[in-house]
Amino acid sequence: MTSFLSSRGARGFAALLNALFAVALLFLGGRILLHARFSLVVVLLVGAFAALALLGAVAAVGIWRGSLLGAFLTLVVQGTQLIQSQSYTLTYTSSLPVSLVVGIGADGAPRARATWRPALEITPEDDQDRPWIGLDLPALAAIAIAAVSLGRTRRMSAPGRP
Repeated sequence: MTSFLSSRGARGFAALLNALFAVALLFLGGRILLHARFSLVVVLLVGAFAALALLGAVAAVGIWRGSLLGAFLTLVVQGTQLIQSQSYTLTYTSSLPVSLVVGIGADGAPRARATWRPALEITPEDDQDRPWIGLDLPALAAIAIAAVSLGRTRRMSAPGRP
């Protein structure tokens, strides 16, 4: 299994997710600029999106090439999407650019949600929807690929290794 996760195809999948993450953030930042009134908050938010998009682009190129930095940045950018949840007081969900979340509700019932467009929601909640928590499967796959690549890259660069 680890040989599959360290293959060029698996790294390509993680690179694609990172690149799409960057494009989705730029898309959302552009929409905010077009539809929001200019203010310091808008500039800071779009600047943060642009910085994260840059990290996503560097992660995409790095994981594709099999570098230590690329694997680490993949852990960071995909880790921001791994856990998604909704409680009575807060919702955190993202699909940058896609998500397939499986999880469990507060009532113990399984829950699944798929989103195929860029979106980011971090909102206080006041409605009494059912709380749930879940894992984003594409982000989990990219994190597993990055972790294997990170371990493999570190082993290969260790002193005394041929």
